[in-house]
Amino acid sequence: MKFKEYLQSNGYSRTTIKGHVRNVENLHQWAVEEGLEIEQITYQDLLAYTQQLNKRGTSKRTVSLYMGSIKHYYNHLLQAEIISHHPAQKIQIKGIKRRMVYDILKPIELEAVYHKFITNEPQFNPRDNATTKQLRQPSFQMHKVMLGLLIYQGINSTELIDLKPEDIKLREGMIYVPRNRRSNERELKLEAVQILEMQEYLLKTRAEILAITQKQSEQLFISSGKSPSLYHAIRKLTKTLKDQNGRIEDLQQIRASVIVKWLNNYNLRQAQYMAGHRFVSSTEKYKQSDLEDLKEDINKFHPLN
Repeated sequence: MKFKEYLQSNGYSRTTIKGHVRNVENLHQWAVEEGLEIEQITYQDLLAYTQQLNKRGTSKRTVSLYMGSIKHYYNHLLQAEIISHHPAQKIQIKGIKRRMVYDILKPIELEAVYHKFITNEPQFNPRDNATTKQLRQPSFQMHKVMLGLLIYQGINSTELIDLKPEDIKLREGMIYVPRNRRSNERELKLEAVQILEMQEYLLKTRAEILAITQKQSEQLFISSGKSPSLYHAIRKLTKTLKDQNGRIEDLQQIRASVIVKWLNNYNLRQAQYMAGHRFVSSTEKYKQSDLEDLKEDINKFHPLN
């Protein structure tokens, strides 16, 4: 998977992706000037790069944004097994206060996003081929279940991809979210509105998608395309949400809104557990007191979770 596709699969907007790619291209140009291979860059090399940026008069906040893009890039290389270590993982730019840049949706607005989506059946398109027509309704059912997990459990796109059918515990009304490289495992309650949709997907729809696409998969959610990647399904879901609601920016915005809701309803440690954050400082970034300056002129970037 290329870097752009990696970012797309994580639900980032086109503008954000352009910013991340541009920042990585700047690093690549610096590496060429220094006679370095970008895949072989070390922690010390990246420190030298940040020092050069500082000498040019680049602000600490901008340097931090650059490093955010670079961390995404090396996350991508790790996932693709191109590298075996992450040179940027421990780099932190000190002396700045991180601010959230999301337009936070209120709980009632999140509910409205969900109900608007599930009540708008996919439109017939005469140009669709036979397979696409067969998949239209099953794919819609899958997207409804995915969106429910985004809005009610605050799951991110990477976790959506990693889920397996056995992680859904319908009898208990719970979902188990496995631990991954960036987040902790947790068990979260399924809302009543999700149960029937989830049941239909598990008992019927998922098998239909597998049969139509002639695939075998252990994943909970199945790509309807030739590739096993869920990138197209996530991109289509994001596009539909943006078309239906002009305030929707990307899936990260939905997750941020859910975490803010949790912080308003639960204590900090409970919210940390539900979000799967390894460090309480990651959850603290979502406190309402840190969200007052949402329109700061860095809205083409996203902070790291």
